[in-house]
Amino acid sequence: MTVREDISRWMFSDYWGAPKDLKMSAEENLAYGKALLMAANGDGRLTDAEKEWILGYVATGGHSDETLAQLRGFGGDAEFESLFTEGIQRIAQRVCIYDAIRAAGSDGDLADDEIETVRSMARRIGVTDEIVDEFLDLYRQEQDLKSRRVQAVFPGGLGG
Repeated sequence: MTVREDISRWMFSDYWGAPKDLKMSAEENLAYGKALLMAANGDGRLTDAEKEWILGYVATGGHSDETLAQLRGFGGDAEFESLFTEGIQRIAQRVCIYDAIRAAGSDGDLADDEIETVRSMARRIGVTDEIVDEFLDLYRQEQDLKSRRVQAVFPGGLGG
């Protein structure tokens, strides 16, 4: 087992409760990354922070160097629905919508246009607005808890 596979297994297990033997194909990984990039670009501007978060996140998911290179050059021109037609992508739709919210907010600004893009994507794959609202609430709670945790552990900040 490679270090990349160890990281992927740990991340999926710790964050999502996934079985340790979960594997995704290169095509599935590429489709997932494309969907996140499309969501983060929902306000018409994919920030460096958003792209960095997405690439870092998918790298921890075990994506290959080739897949990461393809994502770096992705222009957002895929049909969203086509990204969810094979393998694990069919059952990971809700995960992708939640992660799309996380990706879009990773630059510190979850814009209304980004939220609407996520809602539109979700509707197109059968995820209701009510579920998106629940995910938005969970995301905001998660961000608040993260901020509180960091403040509690580093009350003076990380600046040295």
